Amino acid sequence: MMLAAPVAEPLGLRTISTLGERAVPEVAALVDVLGNRVGEERLFRLAARESHIPERSTLRIAPMADPTLLRWPQRWPRPARLLVRPETIETMALLPDHPPVHFVWRGVRRRAATARSASMANGI
Repeated sequence: MMLAAPVAEPLGLRTISTLGERAVPEVAALVDVLGNRVGEERLFRLAARESHIPERSTLRIAPMADPTLLRWPQRWPRPARLLVRPETIETMALLPDHPPVHFVWRGVRRRAATARSASMANGI
């Protein structure tokens, strides 16, 4: 199962109890339910990591881990490295749904050192 939130807004907390107790969101219960259904090793949240390469600027941590001190800059022009125009890349795999063995970019054939298919990356 993959959960994606392309658009998210801050959720305001509501006080349910009026007994003077501070309302705390029950995220742990949700993490427990999802962990039991899909496996705890598949649950994670993203944290910031120091890198100027967009693909490496995130780090997977446990869903209930303590907050990290590192934050993404608010006015950082993201992504930091992309080509001006998309370029065609042709790939060749030994079998369908397998990782590519080689690829051709800008007319030069290159051998893939390591690669994982989407089904292998998702653990399917």
